[in-house]
Amino acid sequence: MNTTSKNYWATAINLHEEYKSCEWRDNNLELVFDFILAQNLPSPKSALELGCGGALNLKRAQDEWRKCKITGIDINQHIIDWCANEYSKNSNFICANLADASIMSQFKDKQFDIGFTSGFLMHIQEGQAKADLISEFIRVCKYGTMFEHFENNNELIYNEGNYNNCIYVIEDYRKYAPDKIILSDVKNHASMQLFYFENY
Repeated sequence: MNTTSKNYWATAINLHEEYKSCEWRDNNLELVFDFILAQNLPSPKSALELGCGGALNLKRAQDEWRKCKITGIDINQHIIDWCANEYSKNSNFICANLADASIMSQFKDKQFDIGFTSGFLMHIQEGQAKADLISEFIRVCKYGTMFEHFENNNELIYNEGNYNNCIYVIEDYRKYAPDKIILSDVKNHASMQLFYFENY
């Protein structure tokens, strides 16, 4: 994550209000969960979200699976404090910079039944740090979804854009674990597409 992106996401104060009132985020959420529910997975008892923001994926998980224990990680202390107050006691929220994948070492192999990222990995630039984080995400989750920006015109699958003055990366996440990560046909109007993996 470059300095501009890190500073923006670490200091923005009212992101949870933006998440709660944003229609396209709700649409993305339902796209992801319609796909997950169609897989007929065992009911998850634990869920992890990287770059959780307002933790909408985790909230949706608890709405769907009442006994699911949720864990969210985000760089923004303001939003982590808000999540800790907003969600049930069956939750754990951690403030950390996930550009350093060592934060994941606290979790056991396959500790979480399901994991999520949504528009998060695109803010971490290509390189070993990103590869390490995705590897750790797969290690600690039995099943995971990554809803991220993706363009495939058979010529260019890597690009950089600008979002709130932050660099974001558009790429094919299958390259990080070709034997694990699968590209689904679930996509939205803004070039976001769902990647997933199974690690049972």
